[in-house]
Amino acid sequence: MIEFYEGPMVIVIVGVTEYRLYQRLLCHCSTFFNGAFNSNFIESETRKLTLDCSTESFELAIQWMYTGGAVLPPTVVSDSDKVSRLLDFLKLADFLHLTGPFTSIDEAIHEIVTDRSNLQSKHIKEAMKLPAGTPARQIIVQACVGPYLESLGWSYVSNVLGSISDFRFKTELDELDGFAAELLRLFGETARKKQSGKHGQSMVPDPATGESMFYK
Repeated sequence: MIEFYEGPMVIVIVGVTEYRLYQRLLCHCSTFFNGAFNSNFIESETRKLTLDCSTESFELAIQWMYTGGAVLPPTVVSDSDKVSRLLDFLKLADFLHLTGPFTSIDEAIHEIVTDRSNLQSKHIKEAMKLPAGTPARQIIVQACVGPYLESLGWSYVSNVLGSISDFRFKTELDELDGFAAELLRLFGETARKKQSGKHGQSMVPDPATGESMFYK
């Protein structure tokens, strides 16, 4: 691995910030950079490339390439902001075709959003920009099943107390391509796991936590 930290440097420009990085390392960790700096493109001559992303996301990408991990800075305090930053990093990682897997990032997101109070509309919007089947995208959709089932459960119990309109991500359900289909598919898979609990009440496993949820 020592050879990746030797040789020519390249400059990656993000906003007004310039980063001097080892070309061999970038090209080893990213097929995007390999295509840019080892080709007939102008970047291979100038050894300079401009990226359209945030400095925060790119600095996480640098961490990933240099260390195989990514740690958020201590200035990111709220759990909601942590999820947003990690999703932004995963979007950039997909664009750059960084070497994965990104299990540690996925696990960090999962740990936060299992507390539904941390899950926000912006997380769903950002997750749905990731490729279908991406673990982080699946984790976000899984975290929505509980609230969705709860909204349906209210409507089953009473015609007055609630309905699907109570689902707090109904706007995303209506407007985001793919979200409704993925949520309903996962809801169907969850419903098929229904079992009888105590006192004859039906239970299903929460796909986000594995805990049992009431199901009518």
